[in-house]
Amino acid sequence: MTRSGASEAAPERRSGSPAPAWTPLRMEEPFEPVPGRVYSMHDLLAYHDEAFVTAAYRVLLGRFPDPAGFTGFVTRLRAGALDRMDILEALARSEEGRRLRGKVVGLAPRLLLRRLGRIPLAGGVVRAAVALAGLSRERRGRAAAEAVARGREERLCAGLNALGTFHGRLEDEVRGLADALAVGASRGEARAASLRAGLEALRVELRAAALRERERVGALEGELEALSERVRALEAGPVLDGALYQAFEERFRGPREEVQKKLAVHLPLLAACGAGRPGRPVLDVGCGRGDWLALLRDAGLEARGVDASPEALAECPPGLDVACAEGVRALRALPAGSLGAVTAFHVVEHLTLETLLALLRESGRALAPGGLALFETPDPENLLVGACHFYADPTHRRPIPAPTLQFLAERCGFARTEIRRLNPFEAAPAPGAGEEPFAREIANRLYGPRDYALVAWKDG
Repeated sequence: MTRSGASEAAPERRSGSPAPAWTPLRMEEPFEPVPGRVYSMHDLLAYHDEAFVTAAYRVLLGRFPDPAGFTGFVTRLRAGALDRMDILEALARSEEGRRLRGKVVGLAPRLLLRRLGRIPLAGGVVRAAVALAGLSRERRGRAAAEAVARGREERLCAGLNALGTFHGRLEDEVRGLADALAVGASRGEARAASLRAGLEALRVELRAAALRERERVGALEGELEALSERVRALEAGPVLDGALYQAFEERFRGPREEVQKKLAVHLPLLAACGAGRPGRPVLDVGCGRGDWLALLRDAGLEARGVDASPEALAECPPGLDVACAEGVRALRALPAGSLGAVTAFHVVEHLTLETLLALLRESGRALAPGGLALFETPDPENLLVGACHFYADPTHRRPIPAPTLQFLAERCGFARTEIRRLNPFEAAPAPGAGEEPFAREIANRLYGPRDYALVAWKDG
C-alpha cells in the first residue's frame, strides 16, 4: 500500500501546543442525497454494507431505513444470503416502493432481466445473453472499483499520518508534564515536610482541646442529670416513701377480696375482644399488689404487670408475672400489635398531661387490632369524690372528668370509646316527698358512682 504524503516533512512539534481534535476514520463517506438529483443504479452500487442500505432506502423510499429492515438487510448482506441487487429489487417492488416510484436510472431494465432470468428454459438463454453483454461492463466496473479502493487507501493513509502527528504531540505533552512533575516533586518534598510538622503540632493541640472538652462535657452532663432529677421530681408531684404509701393503700383501698369483686365486672370486656388468650396478653400498668392480675390468672387469662414501687410488688401473690418498671417505658419496649389489652386502675390521676398522652399513644401502638385500653379513675362528677375523697391521696395530681379522658383517647387514635360509671355508694338517703326529681339528682351527685372506666378500642 502506498502511503500518500509519506515523503512529506512532518509538521513541527511544539511542546505545550494544543493536541489536534481526533476525527474518526471512515472507509467511505456517508450517503447524503442531493435534492432534485436523479441517481443511477451505478451511483447506488458505489456504496457498500450499511452505507449502501441507507442510500437505497433514501433514494427508493425517500426516508431513512427502519431499524428492523436495516438490521435484516445488513445481516443477510454480510452473510451472503442477499446481494445488493436483491436489496434494490426488494425495495423497488415493495408496496411502499411501488407507491412512491423512486426513479433510479438503469434499475428497471436490470430488474426486468432478473425476472426474465427466473423463467424456466428461456431464463437460461436470457442469463447467458446478459452475462455476455455484461463482460465489458464488468471490466469497467472492476476498474471503477479499483479506483474507489485506491481512493480509500489514500484516505486511510492520510488518517494514519494524522494519527502519527497526534501521537507525536501527545508524547511531547507527556514528556513536558513528566519534567514539570519532577521539578514540582523536589519542591513538594520540602513543603510536605513543613506540612507534616505543622500537622503534628495541630494534632497535639487538638488532643489537648478534646481532653478539655471531654472534661467540660462531663461536668455539664452531671449538672444536666441533677437538673433532670429535679424536673422529674417536680413533674411527679408529691411522693410518699414506698413503705408509707403501701400502708396508705392498705388502709384506703380495702381488702383484696373486696377490690377483686369490684374489678370482676371488667372480665366480660376482655373475653369479648379475645384479650388474655395466647398471643394477646394483658398488660396491667401500675399493678400494685396484683389484685387484678390474680383475678385474670384465676380466669385462665395470660397477663403480666408493671409497677414502679418494689414495695407494692413485694405484696403480689406468688407466681404472678410482674416487673418493676415505669408504665410508658414498658409499653415502648414492646413490639407494635403485641397486646390484647392494656389496663390501668387508679393510675391516670397520678400522671402529668404529657405522661397521660404518652400512655394513651403507646397503648394504642402496642395493642393488636381489636384490642382495648381500660383505664379506671375517680369520678369527679360525684361531688363527695371531686370535693373531698379524691384529695385523701396526697399523690393525686388533679381529677380528670370523663369527657376529657374520652376526648384525649379519641385524639390519640382509638376508633371507639365508652364511659362506664362504677361503684356507687352502697346506701343513699331516700328522696323526700314532693322533691323526687331534685332529690334524685342531688342523691346521684352525692351518692352515685364514685369511679368511672374509660374503655377504648383499637380499630380492627
